[in-house]
Amino acid sequence: MSTSPTLPPLSLYIHVPFCVHKCPYCDFHSTVEKNIPLDSYLAAVKSELAFWRQNLCDDNRPLHSIFFGGGTPSILDGETIGQILFEIKQLWQLSPKGEITLESNPESCNPQKIEQWLHSGVNRLSIGIQAFSQKRIDSLGRPHSLAEAQQAIKYSRQGGFSNINLDLMFATPSQSIKEWQEELAEAMSWQPQHLSCYSLTIEKNTPFAKLQMQGKLLNLSEEDEIAFFTTTRQTLESAGWQGYEISNFAQPGQECQHNLNYWRSGDYIGVGPSAHGRLTKIENNIITVERIINKTIGYKDGSWLQEKTICSTTESGNDCLMMGLRTREGMSRKTYKNLSGADLLTQQPEIVKELQSADLLTVTQEKIALTNKGVLLCDTILEKLIT
Repeated sequence: MSTSPTLPPLSLYIHVPFCVHKCPYCDFHSTVEKNIPLDSYLAAVKSELAFWRQNLCDDNRPLHSIFFGGGTPSILDGETIGQILFEIKQLWQLSPKGEITLESNPESCNPQKIEQWLHSGVNRLSIGIQAFSQKRIDSLGRPHSLAEAQQAIKYSRQGGFSNINLDLMFATPSQSIKEWQEELAEAMSWQPQHLSCYSLTIEKNTPFAKLQMQGKLLNLSEEDEIAFFTTTRQTLESAGWQGYEISNFAQPGQECQHNLNYWRSGDYIGVGPSAHGRLTKIENNIITVERIINKTIGYKDGSWLQEKTICSTTESGNDCLMMGLRTREGMSRKTYKNLSGADLLTQQPEIVKELQSADLLTVTQEKIALTNKGVLLCDTILEKLIT
C-alpha cells in the first residue's frame, strides 16, 4: 500500500557576504568592505526572515538546522550573530537537536567572539584552515598564517566548542602526496569531529583562472588528482573518519546535518545576497519543487530581489540523483520516484544494469549508491544516468 508523500525537513541558510580579503580561487559572492554596512545588512536579513515566516505561515515544520556561510561569517561579532539567531527563534521552532553552524576564518577568530557565538546558540564551528603548510597557505592567497590557523583551533576548543569542522583543500599546484599526508596527520591530531577535504577547482573569472590562461598556474594531471583523492579517503577512513560524502568525513554520529539535508533533497530557505533556497509543495499528492535565488542587487540598502523557478519533474529527479549519489548511503529510490514520477530502474534499466555489472553501482529496495570504485567516476556515472 503506497503512502502519501510528506514534506522533507526544513533548514535555513544565512549568507554573510563580507570578507577582509578575496581569495584568488573563490567564486562565491563576497565583497571586501572597509566599513561593513552592518545596519542595512541586518535590516535586510530581519526583513527577509519575516517575509519567509509570513510566506510559510501554514508550514509548521521546525528548523532542522541553521548554517551561517559566506563570505566570512566570523567577521561578525557574537552580538550580531546573536541578534540574527534571536530573530530566527522568534519566528520558528528549532528541532530539539538542531544544528547551528558558523563558518569562520582563523584571522577573525578570537576568544571573545568564540564565547559570544557559543552563548548565542551556535553549536558547530567550521574553520577554514585550507592548509597546514605555510607555503600552501601563501600559494592559496589566504589572509591568515599557519600559526593563526592553529591558534583558532585552540581558541575554539578552549572556548567550549565540542563540534568542530576543519576545511582543507588538496591537489594544489606543486603539492606532493607526502606533504598532504603530513597535513592530514596534523589535521587528525587536533581531533576535530569533522573534516571537509576538497580538491582545488579553478573557477571561471577568478584570479587563478586568469593565471591558468596565462600558463602561470598548471592543473594537476588526472592521475595525480585520483592519487590525492584516494590517499585522502584511505588515510582518513583507516583512522576512523567515515567518508559519508565524496568530500566530507566525520567521526561516528558527527555528520553535518545541514549538508545531509541538502544531499537528501530536503528543503531550505536561503537568506542573504546570492543565497539559494528550495521549497517542496504537495497538492493532491502531487509534488512540485520551487527554486529561489536571491539577487545581489539592492541588498545593501535593506531590500532584496528574488528569482523563482518551478522545477520540472525531470529536473527534480536529476537534482535528487546528483545530490544523493554523492553520499555513501546513496540516493533514496522513494524520494526519486516522488520527485520524478518514476523509479530510476524503470527509466534507465539497461544503464543501471551495466553500471552494476561494472561494479560501479549498488541497488537495494531503498537505495541506489556508488561503490568505492564508482566514487572515482561519479561525474561520468551521473552523465549516463541523468535523463
